[in-house]
Amino acid sequence: MPAARRSVAFGLATVGLLTLTGCDKPNPTVTVFSGSSSNRAEAICWSRSGKAVDTSTCGSEEKVGAISVRANQTVGISVDPKIADSGWIVAVGQSQLTPRKITETYFRFTLTPQELASGPLRLQVVAVDKAGTAPVGRWLFDLKTD
Repeated sequence: MPAARRSVAFGLATVGLLTLTGCDKPNPTVTVFSGSSSNRAEAICWSRSGKAVDTSTCGSEEKVGAISVRANQTVGISVDPKIADSGWIVAVGQSQLTPRKITETYFRFTLTPQELASGPLRLQVVAVDKAGTAPVGRWLFDLKTD
């Protein structure tokens, strides 16, 4: 390759690398699914430093996902491995669904007709630090009946 072409190619490669390094990485995602319905969303807040975030004030209602659910049908949650490494908790309304943090990338549960009768429910997934005591990320989904 002639020197002039190498110089142009090197310059373009350098600009490309600088462009890539200037971009923020996207926040980790969570996917919620039930039946043939699914929704994948980025965190409404995420701590890149691993320090606690105030989950009550972070994020935007615009980032709330929605999914249709039916009584007694499995609702599945799949999280990025980065989330599972430290652990995460899941709650519907004000009720946490497990007594301790989850360290797998997948969790499933069902809702009874009585639970769904009150209208849309808010599903909350919260990533926690290694100790399992401080929130480092949050995802919200509305569970709606068909």
